[in-house]
Amino acid sequence: MLITQPRTPALRTAFPLLRPLPLRRADCDPAGYLDPACGAVLCDGALRQWLAEGGFCPRGSAAPMPVCAESAFRRHADLAFPGPVEIGMRVARVALSSVRWDVALFAPDAPEAALEGRIVQVFLHPETRRPMPVAAALRTALAGLGAPGGGALAETRSTTPLPG
Repeated sequence: MLITQPRTPALRTAFPLLRPLPLRRADCDPAGYLDPACGAVLCDGALRQWLAEGGFCPRGSAAPMPVCAESAFRRHADLAFPGPVEIGMRVARVALSSVRWDVALFAPDAPEAALEGRIVQVFLHPETRRPMPVAAALRTALAGLGAPGGGALAETRSTTPLPG
């Protein structure tokens, strides 16, 4: 798809969850700037860390495991090594077995995102690798992390577990 109009970068204040993170040399291109593909990996890691800290994906359990099923990013400005960044995260939509996150990377104290995008995490059964419903406790925690206005946070139409 051809994008003809530039997008206005997301604002830091639009993200209820912010995580500081140092850039590594391996995250950057040969000129020392953050590669958007590595930005996706950093954001996915920050989301997984938040889920683990909340007890939503403990290792060695039958709890659903989050898998990045889709990601897309847009660069607005450069982030360079060495330097810290902050990852902003908010919930865009909760479906039966997935969560779509809006994510952004910010330079320290910058009001606008240098890199922004989305990540879709699908929750899979750790043994069968089949989609599992997002747990009720996680849904509750996600409700407070929605986009401003709350319009994008959706409830599922069904609570029936997926076959498998």
